[in-house]
Amino acid sequence: MKAVDFALDLIFPKICQKCGVEGNYLCSQCLSEIKPPTMFCPECDKPSTLGLVHPVCKKQNTPLDALMVAAEYNEQAVRNLVWQLKYNSAKTVSEDLSVLLADFLVTQNILDHFADFTLASVPLHKTRLKLRGFNQAETISKNLSRKLGLRYLELLTKLKKTKRQVDLTLEQRVENVKNVFQIINRADTPKKILLIDDIATTGSTLLECAKVLKKAGAKEVWGLVLARNK
Repeated sequence: MKAVDFALDLIFPKICQKCGVEGNYLCSQCLSEIKPPTMFCPECDKPSTLGLVHPVCKKQNTPLDALMVAAEYNEQAVRNLVWQLKYNSAKTVSEDLSVLLADFLVTQNILDHFADFTLASVPLHKTRLKLRGFNQAETISKNLSRKLGLRYLELLTKLKKTKRQVDLTLEQRVENVKNVFQIINRADTPKKILLIDDIATTGSTLLECAKVLKKAGAKEVWGLVLARNK
C-alpha cells in the first residue's frame, strides 16, 4: 500500500457511508438502494425521462441533449463522498462514485446507447487544479471509462477561475461560466460525447461546455452527474 493510501485509510477508512460496513465507501447493498431522482429537461427545467431535452425545446438549439442524474442530492452518503473527494483530497473515493454512475447506466437500461460515445469531463481551472492536486470529474470519468470499456479524452480547458456556482443566483451562474471553456484540439472532437461532472446546480456549466463541444463538431452531448443541487 502506498504511503498516501495508508494515511487516507487512517483519516477516512473504507467504510460504507450509508450502513457502516467495512470494505468500500459504498457497499453493493446500499448502492442498489440508491435511486435516481426525477430528472428535468436542461432547457425548460420541466420533468423529462432521463433528463432528455423535450422535442419542442430542441427548437431552442440547446447544446445539451440530456442531463442525467444518478442520485438524489439529499442522499447523504453520496454528498459525503463527493465532499471527501473534492475537499479532503480522498482521490480513491472516485472509484466508488464511478461504480454509482455505471450502475445508473445499467439499471436504466441505456448502456448500449453509449457504446460509441467518448467520455469527457468538466475541466478545472489550473489554479484550483494545483490546489486540489486533481480534477475530481476527471478521476471519476477515467474510472468509469475503464469499467465501461469506453474511450476517455481530455477535450476542454478552463480559461479563467470562476466563483462557486452554488453561491450564485441563476442569472449569476449563467454569467459566471460564460465563455470560460475552450476546446483543446478541434480536430480530435468526437461526434458523440458523454460529459461527466460531480454535482450540477442549474446545469449552466454543462450547458456551456456542451456549447463549446457542439461548435467544435460534436453531434451529441449528454451530461451525467452524481447529483443535482437545484
